[in-house]
Amino acid sequence: MINTGNNIIIAGIAFQVATKSVCGFLAFDFFIASRKHLREGFQGEAVTEKPQQRMWLVLVADIGAYTKVLIRCIYRLPKMAGGWGNKLMRNEMEFLVLDGMMVALACLVFTVVHQALYLHTMRTGRSRQ
Repeated sequence: MINTGNNIIIAGIAFQVATKSVCGFLAFDFFIASRKHLREGFQGEAVTEKPQQRMWLVLVADIGAYTKVLIRCIYRLPKMAGGWGNKLMRNEMEFLVLDGMMVALACLVFTVVHQALYLHTMRTGRSRQ
C-alpha cells in the first residue's frame, strides 16, 4: 500500500509539472503574439499613465512567480521519487530553499506587484471614478 501511495503522489506531481509546463509554453506564445500591443500601448488609457510599462511590470512579476512555483514542483518530483526518508528529503536546507522559500517569494511578488494596483482595467469602485 505504501508503494501504491508513493506512486500516486509521484504521478500527481509529474502531472502537475507537465501541465504547468504546457501552461508556460501557452503563456509564452500569447506573450509573443501580443508583444506588438504591449509596445504600442492600449487604447482608452491616458498617455501620461504609461499603461504599457505597468503591463510589462505585471508580466515580469507573473513570470517570476510562475518560475518559482515551477521550481518547487520540479524539486518535489525527485524528493518523492527517492522514497520516504531519502537523502534529499532529509536535507533541511534544500527543503527550506526549494520548497518553502519558492512559495514565499511567489506570494511576495504578487503582494508587491498586485495586478489591481498596476492595471487600470482591473480597478473597481471608487478608483474608477
